Amino acid sequence: ALGSVHTTSLSVDVNSGETYITGTMQGQLTIAGKHMMTSIQMGQLSVTPAITITSTCSGSPNTEHWKSGLANNDCGRASFIARFSKHGKAMYLNKLEATGTSAPKYQTVITDSSFDTSNSQLYIIGYFNDGQRDIMEQPILKAYDIDLVTRVSKSTSSGSLLSATVDATNHLYQEGFLLKYSRAGALVWMRAIQASRMPLESGMLLSQLRVKVYKASTSSIINTARQSSENAPTQPTHADRQDVEFDTGIA
Repeated sequence: ALGSVHTTSLSVDVNSGETYITGTMQGQLTIAGKHMMTSIQMGQLSVTPAITITSTCSGSPNTEHWKSGLANNDCGRASFIARFSKHGKAMYLNKLEATGTSAPKYQTVITDSSFDTSNSQLYIIGYFNDGQRDIMEQPILKAYDIDLVTRVSKSTSSGSLLSATVDATNHLYQEGFLLKYSRAGALVWMRAIQASRMPLESGMLLSQLRVKVYKASTSSIINTARQSSENAPTQPTHADRQDVEFDTGIA
């Protein structure tokens, strides 16, 4: 890929053994490989951001905007979602990006993901911003469905989120997003984590967001929690139902 590439999360579908890897990119990203034992080629997939991202700048490409925004500019970033079979074959490669007036500087960063094995759906969470400290722009976050023939992002986005309107006196503004995809890579819905009102000369920074999937019980007494193969939450997830962690049978 052009520029830097960084992985940010890994989720596993324990039912199929498939793996989902997310990360950031600054240009065309290509994944390719072969089976180590048989040398069978496992396929090659590529995605490219809609705009040419600023990859040479005063900030660090692997640091949150609020840390790396030097000289009022920052390195732009888009994000990717890659799905692999249990044998390591690339199943699809998707992208997530923001567009707008100064889009080459915009940052779109997936920080975490979690796969819901009960419904075969992938949740991703992260943040996006305009990558600048002296201009308040409204980036538009764009998500794509997977083309089932090419196994990469379709050319037209399937959903979008408009960043909140902020005052010219506000400082750094970085809002979050939560997205749900089907196992096949189709966008189900998008949600924004944003400020509806902010005091003048203030700002908002959301960073290092995390997401976990739990399965709620239909019982009126017991609330069953599950997150892949991890433990149940240490705090109650329901006000009047007892939590049970059924992956290991511990109640």
